[in-house]
Amino acid sequence: MTPGLAAPTTRPGVWLTDLSLICMALIWGVNFSVVKFGTSLVDPLAYNGLRVAIAAIVLAAAGWYLLSGHQAPVGQPPLAAMDLAELRAEFNRASDRPRLILLLSPT
Repeated sequence: MTPGLAAPTTRPGVWLTDLSLICMALIWGVNFSVVKFGTSLVDPLAYNGLRVAIAAIVLAAAGWYLLSGHQAPVGQPPLAAMDLAELRAEFNRASDRPRLILLLSPT
């Protein structure tokens, strides 16, 4: 073994990542044909509106399924329980750098 190099190890989930990338490439590759066929049947604006509505429903259903039953981390109040007026006042009192950090932080 060469000094300074670690022994190769197998990483868990690599095949899932590869499969996900292949599926995403397949979806992107087929998308043009599906859009071309769909817009030949209905008006393009109506087609895009329907496509966005279906995507929103699927995303909401997936989020509901994946996030149902999960609790907020210990010490962090649920988002629905936050006082937005207090948060807005704190945000407006902060200087530029802390304001940016507060804006970008997940908590």
